[in-house]
Amino acid sequence: GSPVSELRSVLKQPLSPELRRQAERQLRESLYLELSREPDQADDLLPQLEKLADTTAERARLLRRVCEVSLPRDPVRTVRAARDLAALSLEHELELDES
Repeated sequence: GSPVSELRSVLKQPLSPELRRQAERQLRESLYLELSREPDQADDLLPQLEKLADTTAERARLLRRVCEVSLPRDPVRTVRAARDLAALSLEHELELDES
């Protein structure tokens, strides 16, 4: 199967926190790759990415992708994501600068 489904089945197993973090990171990167290749799958992929966006920097990255992907198809969603991103940046300016 795809790397995504393989990583999913790995994550269903009991893992040490370190391994789980690594697997989640790989899953996240695989999903982002898939999103770049298949923007039409955004409605399926973005919610999965949302579950994995566990830091402020990752939330910001996700919102930027939502903006990019939604722009041609869903202006309302784009505006909402841009607004969330702006709020997030204000809230966590310091954190985001460090990444």
